Amino acid sequence: MRKSQFIAGISLAALALVLAPAVGEITKLPKWFHDLDKHKDGQITRSEWHRGGKKLDEFRKYDLNDDGFITADEVLEYLRKPIELKLAKGRGEFSGAIESSDAKYRGKKLSKCFAVKLERGRTYQFDHMSKAFDAFLYLEDPDGEVLAEDDDGGEGTNSRIVHRAAVSGTHRLVATSLNGSRTGAFSFAVRIVQDFGGVSAKSLPAWFKELDKDGDGQVALYEWRAGGKSVSEFHAYDLNDDGFITADEVLRYLKGPVELKFVDDLAKFSGAMEELPDERYRGKKSYKLFTIQLDVGQTYQIDHSSKVFQGFLYLEDADGNKLRENSSPNIGGNSRLLHYAERSGRYRIIATSLGGFRTGAFSISVRTVNGFGGISPKSLPTWFRDLDLDGDGQIALYEWRKAGKNFEEFRRYDLNDDGFITADEILRYMEKHPELKRQVMGGK
Repeated sequence: MRKSQFIAGISLAALALVLAPAVGEITKLPKWFHDLDKHKDGQITRSEWHRGGKKLDEFRKYDLNDDGFITADEVLEYLRKPIELKLAKGRGEFSGAIESSDAKYRGKKLSKCFAVKLERGRTYQFDHMSKAFDAFLYLEDPDGEVLAEDDDGGEGTNSRIVHRAAVSGTHRLVATSLNGSRTGAFSFAVRIVQDFGGVSAKSLPAWFKELDKDGDGQVALYEWRAGGKSVSEFHAYDLNDDGFITADEVLRYLKGPVELKFVDDLAKFSGAMEELPDERYRGKKSYKLFTIQLDVGQTYQIDHSSKVFQGFLYLEDADGNKLRENSSPNIGGNSRLLHYAERSGRYRIIATSLGGFRTGAFSISVRTVNGFGGISPKSLPTWFRDLDLDGDGQIALYEWRKAGKNFEEFRRYDLNDDGFITADEILRYMEKHPELKRQVMGGK
């Protein structure tokens, strides 16, 4: 043998000793590495891998430098680094095995680690399942602090953690066994789940769950638009204007009263009546609350109409006492209240349907009525107050007929021919017919 060949042989052997993992490390290699390393040179070639019945995609997973060889160091590096799971359509899955070469974690001898990017405000379910051992799971935040741990939260001896992310970032999940030393096949899964921040799903309208396509417990603007909804309506529910409608925002909007404000003596609202499963107003399931500031000595006309249900109105004073109520005569008709404010304050208007369970589009308006000129309705003819059976400040045709009055006389007072005699119309009629004023005020 030539001297140069002998020196080269020594050099290669020395290099192999330098690059080879320590004896202790070799013993930590999985059994399949030793089985596939037919040449016993501390590495696995593609041909050895193929002859062992393995897939090329799996070979590339371990061949970290892509040189066509899987070395012992590459296997150990791969097995000990976190496996990155990327979510597709809200889900991510992994199937593999905990092996004797896997890393230690918090007193557990063997474990597999996963890295998953979580988004603040979303809720995730992590499942660690195995038929070979009693599964155990840890969850760490981006700073390495343990947020949760679980033994049998899933079915049987499977572990499960459900977590609502407080911060965005890469979290770690560590899958191991209860005693920390068992090996064998397991599967790991993560998925985004619907979580309503402590709000019962039954309390939410059906459209919220239907529009929440990714099941993250909130409705994004793109989901809203995909459902054919208008952007202006989205902003009505998106109370903090962050581009998402949360379950909490929906309930706050539905349960909380809408403040009506006058602009040129008119306040109005258009929206949709929705069912509140956990709430009732005087036995009615579907309703909408409004607040409005009314001034003493002023008369107001409140109208509530819908093309899809028969509207019904309630008016409460600042102390919550019911002052008036009225139903529209039919679907598409107006439910109307006329109210003379005997004191200033914030009043409540409750818009609902006759049965109290119908939903759909509706509108409501409040306008100041100038017909009284500051005169209290108490100064109206006594028969007006007697015939106003529902106390809504007007006389409907059915109330007029119930009192035995004739239709021609009703039409005489119903100046706009809308089927109601209002206090304003009575006063206007008396002003035009002063000769009847004494008779009318006498109730004859």
